[in-house]
Amino acid sequence: MVSKLRQYSYGLAALALAAGAVITTPMGSVAVAQTQDLNQTVAALLASNPNGGDQLAQAVHDLVLANSAALNVIVAAVKANGNDAQQSAVGQGLGMAAQDAVKANNQQLAVAIQAAVAASGMPLAVASFTTAAGDATIAAISNAGGQQAGGTG
Repeated sequence: MVSKLRQYSYGLAALALAAGAVITTPMGSVAVAQTQDLNQTVAALLASNPNGGDQLAQAVHDLVLANSAALNVIVAAVKANGNDAQQSAVGQGLGMAAQDAVKANNQQLAVAIQAAVAASGMPLAVASFTTAAGDATIAAISNAGGQQAGGTG
């Protein structure tokens, strides 16, 4: 159990590097400097979580909420290099992040997350996102086909 917590803590520390944040983990608080290399951080995240899972989902959630610039980097990386399990976990993490953005009254971030998932072309990510986002799902997913929201006039 301790090794799992350490592994999780190391993953969060890598995320914090990209976000320039202080993250509290089961192993304590980690203060880190900001780095510009989100691509490297996201690649390391995928490499350290080849089976996807809740740990990857939570890491994606934390990274996007800490640094919204990571959103498009994550989606592009998992689309280019992610397997089905990783795509599903990323969708889950982004769904959780969208839900938390809505709770924090950050509709702009919630819409950006949902639009990125809808446009990703990754059905597993979309399905996991929809499940995780729950009631937070808004027009971006329902209009993934490019239709305008609202009536026909």
